[in-house]
Amino acid sequence: MKRRKEVVSTLSKDQIKLLLSLCDRKTFVGVRDYTIMMLMLDTAIRELANIEVADVKHNEIVIRETKTFFERIVPMSKKLKEQMEICIKIGIKFFSIKAHAIQLE
Repeated sequence: MKRRKEVVSTLSKDQIKLLLSLCDRKTFVGVRDYTIMMLMLDTAIRELANIEVADVKHNEIVIRETKTFFERIVPMSKKLKEQMEICIKIGIKFFSIKAHAIQLE
């Protein structure tokens, strides 16, 4: 017998603003953490730790290592794309620490 899935509550706009405001975007670590939070809030991906620069293409992220072993494409918002570009400019190699070429347009 299947169990009912509970509805997951979401963060309010104020909670999101508070969470993002905790990152000091004047520091390397703060920019990285802000980007990680944006990525999680914007895409709800669980595979964040496996993202490489090569997985970011145009306005989307290719998720290669999934629990089902099937790749999938996740769209990026304009704000997230801009934040990812900032990361690349300051040398953040995303979260798997593997550097590759990037194709943001």
